[in-house]
Amino acid sequence: MPKGGGGGGGGGGGHRRWMGDSRELDPEVTSWLVSTRARAKCSGQVQESNGKGLAISLYRLALLVSGALEIGTFKGCGSTLIIAKGLLDGGTGGKLWTVESDEEIAKEARRAMTISNLPVDVIHGMGSPAHMILPLNDLLSYLPANQRQQNPLEEYHKWYRGEKAAADALAAKGQAAVIERLCYTEHQPIELVFLDGAEFYGTADLHQVLRFCPRVRFIGMDDINMFKHYSSMEELKRGPGWGFTLCLESPPGGDRPGGWGIWARDEEADKCQNLTASVGRPRRFGR
Repeated sequence: MPKGGGGGGGGGGGHRRWMGDSRELDPEVTSWLVSTRARAKCSGQVQESNGKGLAISLYRLALLVSGALEIGTFKGCGSTLIIAKGLLDGGTGGKLWTVESDEEIAKEARRAMTISNLPVDVIHGMGSPAHMILPLNDLLSYLPANQRQQNPLEEYHKWYRGEKAAADALAAKGQAAVIERLCYTEHQPIELVFLDGAEFYGTADLHQVLRFCPRVRFIGMDDINMFKHYSSMEELKRGPGWGFTLCLESPPGGDRPGGWGIWARDEEADKCQNLTASVGRPRRFGR
């Protein structure tokens, strides 16, 4: 999709003016997000009002990169819109590829991006191969105990069945897993990745990024206190060989109960200072 206006910001390194107060998005950015959602008549889960710390972090990281990948689009007006705005304001002519497993929801998100003429390619598919779904039995080993009360096991069982059916259907159509295709086959300039896809593919998506996306500089994850990315966070924390530093981790009881985390390559750890200081626990000099 062509790089579009929709109120995009300045170029040529002028993104610094959008940094502002580390605890808030610039009022002009917030105004743009609100008006763009209204024009497209769409909604999203991560917004500057109910996911403040994560929204600020994603926007500021998008300012620094020329390409981004999101797993889990939903309707396109949450984190998708925030990352797209950061790419516009960064002035690099960057693009966002975003992946949604539900075909009808992907169509809705694509319509919203087209209306606003944003540099976003909405892809109907799965980030990882169908066979990489985590076994249902892993719930008992990796699901944090407090989440077993908040989300009954029966609910997870329903998610598993739905996610497996969707992945199997896409595989039957011959659709390649998107992360490998974009990063390895097409060599797209993906430097920022935000993982918020299917519950039972969270760890698989991380592994695909680490294996196939050598240019990635920053990784964001949502739902780190849930099954989706609890083990993903623990794996990066315990495996220094991956070469990533934990920048921010949302505190318990923060603005998103499922929690979120931001990682940077070790050599990019100094960029963590550009992220919000008011939400999350900064880990700027190691894990």
